[in-house]
Amino acid sequence: GKLKMAALVGSGRELWQIITGQSFLRSQDQIGAELQKNKLRLLNGLLFYKPPSDASAKSLKEKKDVKKEVKDFTIRASKFLDLDELQTNSLIELYLAQDFRESLDEWETKLSDERYAQTLLARLAEFYYEDRIYILQSIKHLLSYSADDKHPYKEKYDDCLQLFGDQLINKVIEQYKVVFSREAPSPEIHGNAMDEKQVAKWALQCLREQCELLETVFLYYKEYEMHPTRLLEFARLFKSQGFGCRQTNKHHFSPGAEVFVTRLGFLSSLILIEGLDLEYLQETPASAVPTHPIPQDQDTFKALDRLITGWGDNPHHAPVLLGWAALRFVALPDDTSPTTRKLGSAALNIGVFQYLAGLLNTEPFSGQTVLSGVARLIVRGLLSTVLSMFHEDTLGGIHDLIAVVTPVLEQKQLCSLFWESDQTSGLGVLLQSACNRFPLEFSPLLRLLTALAVDKDTTDRVYEFMSCLPGYTELLEENKPGDIQGSASGTIWTLLRHRALYRTSAGLVIPAGTQGEIINPQGPPVVRWEYTFNGWTLCSCELDNFLQYSAGGYDAASKQQAVRVTEVAELLNKMLTFDRTLAETLHPVTAKLYPIIQRLGAAPNPPVNVVASCVQCLATLAQYKPDKVWLDLQQTGFLPFAGSSNMDVNRALSGSGMFAGNYGNLLMSLERPSGYYPVTIATLKLLLALAKGLQFQEGIIPAVVFILKEVFATFYKWNYTNLKDRQEIGRRCLEIFHWVLFVSEGKEETMEHDSKDTRLTLRDVCVNGLLYTEAGHSVLEILATGVDNINNVVKLQASAFEGPGQDLIQMVKLAFSVVNRLLLLKPADSETTSPLEQALTYQAGGAQQGRHLVSVIAQYVYHRHDVRLTRLATLMLKRLSQVAPMSVHACLGDQAIPIRDMYLTRLQAKTEDLRLKVVILEWLTVAVETQPGLTELFLNLQTKEGKGGVKEFTVGKTSCLQAAVDMLEAKKQGTYLCPPDLHCATVAFLHALWQDRRDGALSVLRKREKFWESLLLPLQKDLPALQTNPQVVTGQLKTCAHVMNIMAMEVYSIGSASLDKELKKCLKDFADQKRFLHWSEYITSLLNHLCAEGGPVDPAHLRENPYLVFLSACRVVLLVGASQETTMHLTDKNIKVKIIQNILTGISTLVSHLDSVLTVKAATLLTGLYVSLLPHWKGSLQPTVQLEKLVPILEDVVGNSQPLEKIQTFLFSAILTLMEVKGEENVLQDAALVSRLLSVVCTVVQKATIYRPPQPTESVKTAGTNGQGEDSDTANSDSAVQTAKKDNYSLENQSVCVLEALCSVPDVWLEAMRRHCLLQALLSTVETCLNTRRNLSFVETAMQLFLTAAKEPKAALVLAGSGVTQHLCIPLSTTYQPPQDLRGPVHASLDYSEKSLDVPSWTGVYRMALDLEALLLGTLKHDFLSDALDFVGVHQDRMLQCLYAVRSNLLPACLVEVEKTSLFLFQLVHHSREWQFHLPQLHQAMKEAVCHLVHTCAALLSRPRLLDHMVQSNTKQPRGTPQRQTSVTRTLRHSSSSDDVDKPSQELLQVQARLLRILGNSLSMLRHLTPNLCEILLDQAMDVSEYPLMFALAFGSPTVDQDSPPSLGTLLACVNLGLRLLVKVDPSRVTSPVKSPGGPAPVQKPVVLYILENSLLVLMSQAARYLREPGIPVRDKQLMKRELSTELGTFLLSLQRYIKRGAPPSPGASTLPSPQQFQRGSTPRMAFGSSQEHAFFQLVNTFMKRVLR
Repeated sequence: GKLKMAALVGSGRELWQIITGQSFLRSQDQIGAELQKNKLRLLNGLLFYKPPSDASAKSLKEKKDVKKEVKDFTIRASKFLDLDELQTNSLIELYLAQDFRESLDEWETKLSDERYAQTLLARLAEFYYEDRIYILQSIKHLLSYSADDKHPYKEKYDDCLQLFGDQLINKVIEQYKVVFSREAPSPEIHGNAMDEKQVAKWALQCLREQCELLETVFLYYKEYEMHPTRLLEFARLFKSQGFGCRQTNKHHFSPGAEVFVTRLGFLSSLILIEGLDLEYLQETPASAVPTHPIPQDQDTFKALDRLITGWGDNPHHAPVLLGWAALRFVALPDDTSPTTRKLGSAALNIGVFQYLAGLLNTEPFSGQTVLSGVARLIVRGLLSTVLSMFHEDTLGGIHDLIAVVTPVLEQKQLCSLFWESDQTSGLGVLLQSACNRFPLEFSPLLRLLTALAVDKDTTDRVYEFMSCLPGYTELLEENKPGDIQGSASGTIWTLLRHRALYRTSAGLVIPAGTQGEIINPQGPPVVRWEYTFNGWTLCSCELDNFLQYSAGGYDAASKQQAVRVTEVAELLNKMLTFDRTLAETLHPVTAKLYPIIQRLGAAPNPPVNVVASCVQCLATLAQYKPDKVWLDLQQTGFLPFAGSSNMDVNRALSGSGMFAGNYGNLLMSLERPSGYYPVTIATLKLLLALAKGLQFQEGIIPAVVFILKEVFATFYKWNYTNLKDRQEIGRRCLEIFHWVLFVSEGKEETMEHDSKDTRLTLRDVCVNGLLYTEAGHSVLEILATGVDNINNVVKLQASAFEGPGQDLIQMVKLAFSVVNRLLLLKPADSETTSPLEQALTYQAGGAQQGRHLVSVIAQYVYHRHDVRLTRLATLMLKRLSQVAPMSVHACLGDQAIPIRDMYLTRLQAKTEDLRLKVVILEWLTVAVETQPGLTELFLNLQTKEGKGGVKEFTVGKTSCLQAAVDMLEAKKQGTYLCPPDLHCATVAFLHALWQDRRDGALSVLRKREKFWESLLLPLQKDLPALQTNPQVVTGQLKTCAHVMNIMAMEVYSIGSASLDKELKKCLKDFADQKRFLHWSEYITSLLNHLCAEGGPVDPAHLRENPYLVFLSACRVVLLVGASQETTMHLTDKNIKVKIIQNILTGISTLVSHLDSVLTVKAATLLTGLYVSLLPHWKGSLQPTVQLEKLVPILEDVVGNSQPLEKIQTFLFSAILTLMEVKGEENVLQDAALVSRLLSVVCTVVQKATIYRPPQPTESVKTAGTNGQGEDSDTANSDSAVQTAKKDNYSLENQSVCVLEALCSVPDVWLEAMRRHCLLQALLSTVETCLNTRRNLSFVETAMQLFLTAAKEPKAALVLAGSGVTQHLCIPLSTTYQPPQDLRGPVHASLDYSEKSLDVPSWTGVYRMALDLEALLLGTLKHDFLSDALDFVGVHQDRMLQCLYAVRSNLLPACLVEVEKTSLFLFQLVHHSREWQFHLPQLHQAMKEAVCHLVHTCAALLSRPRLLDHMVQSNTKQPRGTPQRQTSVTRTLRHSSSSDDVDKPSQELLQVQARLLRILGNSLSMLRHLTPNLCEILLDQAMDVSEYPLMFALAFGSPTVDQDSPPSLGTLLACVNLGLRLLVKVDPSRVTSPVKSPGGPAPVQKPVVLYILENSLLVLMSQAARYLREPGIPVRDKQLMKRELSTELGTFLLSLQRYIKRGAPPSPGASTLPSPQQFQRGSTPRMAFGSSQEHAFFQLVNTFMKRVLR
């Protein structure tokens, strides 16, 4: 059992961190439990560590789980450390876990290497020594705070100490004796590794332990009374040890040991004075003195008296001698021997007050720790006792006494006590004494008053005291003999005349008749006048005096004067520090400091202390009145300044045009040569105050540049008389940069866009100065201090909480903060990599040459003293992982694995600081995305062969995955083991793994038992109400958000079949408990809170905003839920309706509070979600209900003054989606709703078009800038398609689309359009866009609106009345310039498929315009004719060119345009006479073009093979080339047959269908241009010259040759084509047209019949026209009759056969493509009986019999 007890449970450091509240465990109970657990260890202290023993060695050897080489090493280490073997074993384990800096896998194998083993022993010894010290510091900490009511753990500490009782002090004294008398180790006993260096370390450790133990004793007796026998024991012990000086191992001491020896002396002395209990003498009246415990115990008293009276040869004896003299004086009132006086004299001879002043100014008694407080209390007790008993003059000079009192009064309580206690005894005597000698002796009073001001109350007391001083003391000889008159005794004198004290001031005059008393019996007489005056006025006069003196250089008198100035400035500084109201009151005095600074700054060799104290005082003043101080300082020329105010960053940093000022000269000429820097330190303080306070900081830019270039860039290379100064200068510089980078404003956001604002800001200067000048190197030098250097300094500081180590850590922390911020603020536009970034990313740098700086930074993970340092270093690694263009893993080099192990150790340690864990996880989260190597290192996945040879991943021994999953265990969530912050960081890390698709890691996680259950747990719990603790809730919101994202990604990326069973179960539970509904309801309450809370939001951190993160996660989950309904169990209609309802409620809450960036972003997110859910869930919703809610929301948004385009766009999209829902109810039945909606839409369109014409989304080159010209026509490159798609969803487009959808309620619609004058606005905007060729998609949408409107007669009328043609006609010509687009394919990347027609293009707009004109003309007839004629007049060239283009260009775009043109012309041809009258030439040209078009179509359709060839070559030959025509001609030879193509391609079928429609349109147009058949046959009086002949009298088949004109043969070809197709459309009378698989819709029979009918009519009409043409010879007419009879006869035979029993197979018919494949868009088949075919038959038959006979 004993051995077990001896094993080390945890390290001393861990215990210390827990007890002091620096760990993860913070609650009272946890601290209490730890104290209880470790009580024996604390009680026994160093006695807990046992020496080696055989039993332990035997137990160690029997251990099975320890390897042999480790056992051997343990025994060796046990000998080396003189420590029990089992304890050594657990020490090694602790060391490996907490402080080892190599790979844990290899150390055992390296033990055989002697050098390695020795190094390891030395490191182990250091770890062991630290462990011992931490235990002692833990006990000290308990004693320090067990009586402090303000300390949170006071009660627990007190309970623990009560438990120990007297045992504790006995054990501590025992330890002290043991440690003091230890023999130094030797190589013989402790092994060969114990060389001289190790012995020196051991000796130093011995001294440290002695100091810690004596400090413990000292603190113990602060609370507990020391028994006289114990005091005697101590007195003998310390005497025998020579007060710490008689060390047995002196010869082994290294240079640093003296400090500890002196400290031991101080402590011994203090403990003895503590034991004298002198406070008791003061508190108790003199009569009760006999009850003092020491005199009561006669024997002890005598023994002590005998012992102490023999002392006097050691400075450490002095205070004890003085204290004993005081005690003796009271205890033996009747003693006549001179012993007491001798003791006092001995004390004074050794210099007791100098000794005490030295003690209080030495660490650890000079700081702010509990220990220093107790020391001050003890010294105060000694002083006040002595001063109460003896006159201060008998105690040596008042200066020495004040030197001791000053540090004593730093303790606030003692200072307050001073003012409250009686001023006639104790320390109060000193104030009286100093006051009596003032101002003859100037220093004592000022120094004492400076010390007495420690807070606002005491400062007010000092001010009052100084304002009313009761007497003026001076040498009698200062007065002229005639001015004064003495009394008979010569002790009283009277002034006979007024006496002005200062030449410079009329304020201080002693009036005549004032009496004065001589106050000194010996020496030159000193008189004290009974004259009450204001000390502040006197100070002001002294400063004036100094200015008089210093004008003539520096002699002895002015040096004395300089000291006075320093003291006045120091007093002022102290006063202003604690009471800002005095800034006004003391202004007359402080105003004098500026001329002094000016005078001294310019003098050749000024006293630097005076300058420093004045500047220090102004620095304090600048905290309250920065602008005033700055203004006055500028007059002095002290600070660096610039010649011109206007300069850029680079010029400023180059220093050109800047002057160093008096400060710069002082630094170079006096401070740097002497190594003493008070002015620099004061100036840095002043600059910080100015930087913080000035309204316009530009003024101090020159000073900051000077600091950057001349101070900070080189300060670490200067020589120093006191090294503390170096750290202070570094720290103060960094504080300035830190303030400027973090708090001061850079340029305002709005200004950044304003090119005129080139004002230089302080922030710009700091950022660029640190990035690009030497100053940056200095910051990196500080970063590279390295963990070892810091640890060494911390080790030597006297207190755990303050000292040089703490200051160094503070400086390094500031440097980290500054560099972190710098990397964030680096100007985004700078291309170059700054030297600072280069040093961080590329070079090995810093104090430890050869190591990469990043590696040095990462090693701060080994630093254990201040967790914030490790945290900042980790944040720095996080920032570097994000921004640096390099692998952090590579920079770590061979340290990568040890550093990884240490990070994971700290991440998993139960006692580690929570925020450090969070930061480590944040770093890893960032690394997942940007640092693959680092991520692999931390994931540490191993692969092994699994079943069936599949690779399986497993987790290595140390992996962050293991750590993360352990933290997430369900039972830990919400407890102290996994608090919300840590939970959130862990889940964020897992989320990053999912986002990055780290499959190895994910597969390991999925295999973990209960992983999904633990992960999804937060979604099953309800969050606390937001009002209770927003801080906590926002953290939990983010946690839930990450979990939702992981869940959604998993479901989305893995099919429901392969989902993990556990996850499926969790999803089912999730749905069963209606959590979707819960979270959607939570969104509404969250948004209510968000809107109620308000407050400013930093736009820079918007992405991390917890509310937005949460909303966007809900969005993802709901969208995945909507698309994977069954997997997510989200099929219930009611739930969907409620969720949508909640979302809408949320949106309406938000739109009434769109006053911050945050609410706008949230509204955008939610409206986006709503729009995305609608298509999935519209089946479950009632469109009218939704619209009723949407319209008010839209009204709110539109009514808002901000441009909320995105939200409006989403809302319009939603409205469009709802209008498309097919259902019983018509959304547009509610007229009131439609009217409200229209009103909003019109407002938006109005804003979008009138007030803010659409901007181009891309810089489209205007036509003609590139050789191809047409490339800007279609959006044909990928990016352009993307842009076009994006444009389709722009606000203008969506709003116009909604307008279009509402056209179907024409009355309301027209009323709204009229009210907002919208049509004119839209037309003007489209006109502008056309003229500039911009905003294609908007133009298309607007045209679509016009087209829809034109279908309603009323709307068409309004549209025409609004001047649609006038606005659009001429601008439309920009859409097709230059006209290359019809001469065959031009652009390499044109798409030859039908899809190319859907891509927005300018020619598409022109085509829509053709449709629009045709539609309006068809609806409005004559009312629109003049517009239509204008249109055709303007675009005649294009139309003609287009009609002729079919020959060579069969691209979809061309054919569609031809089709649209032919339709428009068809409408126009109804008004042929007017057309001919207004535009006769154009009419003729168009007529010819249409005939040619019929000719071309007939030629192409009759020759499927030729057509196929042309389509193929059109597709394959991208550039239009001259060979086109020849290739066509060549093909004519083999393709002139009318054979069909075996397997027609999709393209061919589409072209055929289009050509048929064009042919149909053209023929019907010609019907209007040829005489009516009945009229020409029956009306002999008809004027045939009105219808000129259109077709040549020839019967050859049409060809594609340009030479062959359109002839009657062309029309015959059309007739035959129609018949052939008729047979194909309806090959048997029984079956209906069948849609061919995958082909386009069949050609409808009506189309074929239409072509047949029109071609027959035109043919007969033209034949009849020929017969009536007088100019044609009869022979030709006979020939025509004969040819036509033959052709038509054949036609009739075929038709007859078709009518009787269906057509027989004609040659090649079997291979003709099934004509079902011609016409797009199938319509219900119309049953045409044979009646129509009969009618054809009869018509032709009659014509042949009657006309062609």
